[in-house]
Amino acid sequence: MNVRHNLPIYVTLSIVLLVLCVSGLIYFSGHFARNPEIEIQADNNYEDTLHVVTDKDYKPYSFYDEEGNRSGYDVELITLIANRLHMNLDLDFVTWDEGLAIATGGGADVLMTCGLSDNFEGVENLIKTEITSMDEFAVYSKKPVSKLSSLHGKRIAIMANGNVVPEMEMLGLLPYCHFYTDNKSAMQALLDDEADFAVMRQAVGTMLLESMDLSGVSAYISAGRSYMCYCVNKNKPELADKINACIEELILNGEYDKLCNKWLTTFVRPYTFKEVLEQNLWILIVYFALVAIVVFGVLRDNKRKIDALRKEREMQARLESALSMAQSANKAKTTFLNNMSHDMRTPMNAIIGYSGLAAKHIDDKPQVQDYLAKIGKSSNHLLSLINDVLDMSRIESGKMSLEEKPENLTDIINTLSDIVQADMDSKQHNFSIDIVNLDDECVVCDRLRLNQVLLNILSNSIKYTAPGGTISMQVMEKSVSPSESATYEFRIKDNGMGMDEEFRKVLFEPFTRVKSSTVSGIQGTGLGMAITKSIIDMMGGRIEVKSELGKGTEITITFDFRLAGPEEDARSDAEQDCTGCAVEDFSLAGLKILLVEDNEINREIATAVLGEFGCVVSSAEDGDVAVRMMAEAKEGDYDIVLMDVQMPTIDGYEATRQIRALGTEISRVPILAMTANAFEEDRRTAIEAGMNEHIAKPIDVDNLRAVVSRFVPGRAR
Repeated sequence: MNVRHNLPIYVTLSIVLLVLCVSGLIYFSGHFARNPEIEIQADNNYEDTLHVVTDKDYKPYSFYDEEGNRSGYDVELITLIANRLHMNLDLDFVTWDEGLAIATGGGADVLMTCGLSDNFEGVENLIKTEITSMDEFAVYSKKPVSKLSSLHGKRIAIMANGNVVPEMEMLGLLPYCHFYTDNKSAMQALLDDEADFAVMRQAVGTMLLESMDLSGVSAYISAGRSYMCYCVNKNKPELADKINACIEELILNGEYDKLCNKWLTTFVRPYTFKEVLEQNLWILIVYFALVAIVVFGVLRDNKRKIDALRKEREMQARLESALSMAQSANKAKTTFLNNMSHDMRTPMNAIIGYSGLAAKHIDDKPQVQDYLAKIGKSSNHLLSLINDVLDMSRIESGKMSLEEKPENLTDIINTLSDIVQADMDSKQHNFSIDIVNLDDECVVCDRLRLNQVLLNILSNSIKYTAPGGTISMQVMEKSVSPSESATYEFRIKDNGMGMDEEFRKVLFEPFTRVKSSTVSGIQGTGLGMAITKSIIDMMGGRIEVKSELGKGTEITITFDFRLAGPEEDARSDAEQDCTGCAVEDFSLAGLKILLVEDNEINREIATAVLGEFGCVVSSAEDGDVAVRMMAEAKEGDYDIVLMDVQMPTIDGYEATRQIRALGTEISRVPILAMTANAFEEDRRTAIEAGMNEHIAKPIDVDNLRAVVSRFVPGRAR
């Protein structure tokens, strides 16, 4: 449904309903009342005469018109009745009091313009007929009034001895009433501010408003209904019955309605449009409220449908976007798998090929050593590929976390320089490091992740810069904030192959490379910069890349690090590794090791490697076997335990907990986790299980020597 198409229909319908409503209000207020169309004359050719008295000044019921003729509703009604009774009409126009005295004294057959509820003196000598007319008691005022309770305590002008008196008494308003000889005097009292309200029959009041030109006075609310009747001489009950029968006949043949339309409707003063609005304001409010509800409902329904359509389109757009992203991701992963297939097969082929060659030339020691060196390089490269994929997987699953502690930035930079220097030298790069304004070098950060970020970027510079190129790194402390933190900027610049604008837009997307290694001969996964960006975001840092194809790249990384306090330890690597003797002087010879490893090949390799350094190795193929061996061991049987984590019966964590629970001296022997689970959270889990440290597979003997030296001191060469 469309709001623009349907709204005009509802607006047009509302306008039509409004016109009908206002027209109806004006019509029923008398604005379109018809002019008199009937003339009734008395026959007066009969033997019997009907003697009638009435008020001579009681418009519109009985009064003298402008030409001096007797006129009015009751005059014509009694004329019709007299004609039907075949009686001559003898009608006397007198005052109300005179007529009442004549009728109660038996001087007249009928007294007109009486109220059905009138209880005047002498009424017991009269018989009241059926209702001859019906009207409203209207409340007249100079100010709008909406409820009868507003009349309490106010001055109310009414006609004394009129049929309005019982109505006022029934409403509880009689104590506030002031009595006047006739309705005209009561209305004059309202005009002269002698009264706040005037109450009388509406037909009478309307005629007075017209004749007295009371433009400031209006009828506002009804005070009840007024029922008119005739009073017949008590000695003529049969006459009362005949009059009642005539009234019923006139009602049935429609002449009664004609008289009402002629007199009681015609002489109701037409209301102005303003008066119609004022007196029927609540009806108009209800009407407009209903129209507003209808329009609001239509608009809300249209809005709901439009919102549903918009949401449907948004959902469709999201689905299309998701489909496009999925297709792009699938395409990227397909490309990644193709590249990975090549990149992983390359070192694997080298390992398998050189292993075969070494077996064939087993007696040629120099040749075999060369093959083994190449196998080692290929193995390290394969391990780096696997680590990149695992890092990306952990980042996407939200499992990577930071391990922040006090560190020395100068030491981190020096260590990083040592790591990359060999690669720089192999490609004959001119490499320089410039440390500027590093006044606060002790900070709280994740050393491993910071090192990973900087190493990734430097490795890219090495890869994508031609031999003999220039690579520089500048470290600068820019500012110190009052919150005891400082801003550090790491700027790495090279004059390598650079990047174009299109590639810079997708630089941080996973599996994205400038060229596949098949084309460029440069090895990699296309995950390095995606991992770098994710780690920088985790550390709350910022990265900016400037690059021009064929001219080089400049990458600026900014971190806000909290400064390490005096009580926090930010020792350098040399200090942390020193435990009373140099690591390189530490001897593994004679070290008694319990090796817990479920994989037979891994167990065999580790035993052989450790044996070459003079270690005495005992092995257990599962965690429960290790627990049993430790329970049976004596003090001094083992110096240290190397514990695998993932094992079939009970894992290394549970085995460690059970060993610690033995409570013996041997149960306090150092236990090192030696596992392929090489992440920081894996190290924390190992420590929480009761292990002393965590070593990642495959075994690096130098690293093992450094770690063991911390827990088994005093073994200098």
